[in-house]
Amino acid sequence: MIVDYRSEEFNVSLLFLDKLKTIEIWETGSGVKTRLAMWTKSRVPSSLHDPLLPLITYDSVLSDGDAEYSWRIVQTQGPENEAITRLSQVAGHDSVNYIVQRCKLRPDVRIAYPLTSRERMSGRLFTFPPLPSKTCFPVHIHALFALTSSRQSLRNPNETGIMQGSDNGVLIKWNQLLFHHYRPQTWDYLLKTLAEDASCSDILDAWPPYCSSVTSGDGVYWQDILSNTFKVIVGSQLKDWPTVTAQGTTNYIDLKSSLIVARGEVDADVLVVLAELGLTCVQLPQSLLDLVDDSMAKLSSSVAHERLQGVGAFDRLSADKRALVCKYLLSDTPDESKTINTLMA
Repeated sequence: MIVDYRSEEFNVSLLFLDKLKTIEIWETGSGVKTRLAMWTKSRVPSSLHDPLLPLITYDSVLSDGDAEYSWRIVQTQGPENEAITRLSQVAGHDSVNYIVQRCKLRPDVRIAYPLTSRERMSGRLFTFPPLPSKTCFPVHIHALFALTSSRQSLRNPNETGIMQGSDNGVLIKWNQLLFHHYRPQTWDYLLKTLAEDASCSDILDAWPPYCSSVTSGDGVYWQDILSNTFKVIVGSQLKDWPTVTAQGTTNYIDLKSSLIVARGEVDADVLVVLAELGLTCVQLPQSLLDLVDDSMAKLSSSVAHERLQGVGAFDRLSADKRALVCKYLLSDTPDESKTINTLMA
């Protein structure tokens, strides 16, 4: 057990513990004590914290004495009365407040993203210490989940015979509230902070994965995590989306202010020239592109042609760039001379 704990959990056990700063493993025998391992934690306030939002942002640095590992943590500060009101609306129980107080539940959701490691991690759930529940997320998530008595899993939403308004039914609704309401808001702001200080090379790697095939176990709670997160982030209009720029740098915008295209669908050099001409394009993986609805604009040669009409920068392009963009714009436009004349006008 100690071997498993040391290899799988020890390095992150301090991540969401507020009071504990050091954790050690000692071996004793024959009057001799040997320290096998130690981790310490320090907290660095973030300059990205916005006092007007119900969220706290800070960086946590974990160290084993040889190396340091930094984590960006975003924590909700949702009012308890608001959470109880929301829970009452979906749980249909007159004693929601009593159940929440008895189980010591609060809308405390935190998401930790690794700033140091560039390796893809597989996250897990925490209720202060780590829980056995492992996820496929690129983050760790802490919340005051409603757990089973053994603390080995979340309350089972697929359990048969659960009556609407029962204590168990209320606790399942509580977990759903954490995942469907508070968790996507926290993830949204996490992405905003990563964008603002360029903390990751590809911010889309910090998104939750597609999990809709999950049909049992704790994963039922997050089977719609990608679509749910996408909806909240698009609705918030925060600048979480990386654009293609002519300078090779990464800027971030609101998705509805861009032209959206699948990764790899349009040649990268073409996108750079379109950016130079003033078009703002965002490349998305197919899993996110499938969630884009008609309220957002997708890039196509005809859409680009329409947006570029009368753009004065076209005649300032080099001959090679002009040929490149014209080839793209003509891919579904048969009248070449008309297209070029329109752009030059």
